[in-house]
Amino acid sequence: GGLSAGNTTGFALSAASDVTAWDANNTAVMVNGGFPLMGSTFTVTSVSNPSLASLTITSSSIGTQVTAGTQGNIVASYNFSVQNSKLWLKNLNFHVIGSAHLGDIRNVKLMVNGTQVGATLATVGADGTAYFDASANPGVLNTGSNNVQVVADVMGSPSYYFQFELLNGYDVLAVDSQYNVPVSVTNIVGQ
Repeated sequence: GGLSAGNTTGFALSAASDVTAWDANNTAVMVNGGFPLMGSTFTVTSVSNPSLASLTITSSSIGTQVTAGTQGNIVASYNFSVQNSKLWLKNLNFHVIGSAHLGDIRNVKLMVNGTQVGATLATVGADGTAYFDASANPGVLNTGSNNVQVVADVMGSPSYYFQFELLNGYDVLAVDSQYNVPVSVTNIVGQ
C-alpha cells in the first residue's frame, strides 16, 4: 500500500543472506559487508497548498559575430524567470553545436546575474557539452527575471560558427529553496 501523512519509512538490510546478486554472466556473486545496514528514516508529510517554484527559460539575443582570438565573449544569454520562491541553480548542461573546433572555445564561465557560478571550464568537452556543476555552491535564482550568461574566449576557428543551447529540461537542475526539491523547467523558449 501507499504511505500517508505521519507514516515513517526507512531502509534496512539485516544480513548478507538478505541480498541475492548475479554478475553479467548470470553467476551468483558473494555478498559481504558490514551488517546490519540501516538507512535513514523519513516521515511523510502533506502540504495543503504547495507553491513550488517554477522556472521558464527564454533565450536572449546576443551578437552573432566574434573575431577569433577575442576573450570574454558572451556566447549565450538566457532569461531564467522564477515564480513563487527562489531557486538554487545546481547544474547546467549546455550542448555546443556548430562547425567551430570545440577546443577553440576556452575559459568557459557561467554567470548568473553577473556572478560566476561553478568552476571555469578550460574548454568545451570533446562530446560537445559544457557542463557546469555548482552543487557545492549553487547559484541563486531570485523570483522574477534572472540573467544567465555563458562567457568564453574564442581562440580560433575563423569563419566557423557555434551555438550554446539548452536542449532538454533535464539539462537544468534547479532546486526549490523552500521545499528543497528539484523543479521542472516549464519551457525552454527560443532554441
